[in-house]
Amino acid sequence: MQEDELPEEEFTEFLPCFKLPQGTAEYITVVYWKASLMRYDFILSTYTKNGIPISRQVIAGTSSDGKIITKKVATIDPDGSITVIASDLAIDQLSFDPAKTKELTYELLPNGYISTLDENE
Repeated sequence: MQEDELPEEEFTEFLPCFKLPQGTAEYITVVYWKASLMRYDFILSTYTKNGIPISRQVIAGTSSDGKIITKKVATIDPDGSITVIASDLAIDQLSFDPAKTKELTYELLPNGYISTLDENE
């Protein structure tokens, strides 16, 4: 489990979304939706052809701790790069400040691992 994921509990739901064309004869790449209380994530995950997990990364979603709402959106490019824009908004805040967004860049490597390239604020 990654640090930005919550453990599974009885209310956790999973839904497969799509398979990416990125991949090789050794692995496949899929995106699935994971929903739990106060959290919805889209997770990019790679698996061997035998179904063994290689790597995974939360690339989009919405979560809240009751005080802050965090939103992430992603763009997946044909070259295997993934750009994620993340922002936090206090629940009592009336307007969104785009200057407070964070950009994260990941790369889908030829071996199926998802690598963090850059993190900009």
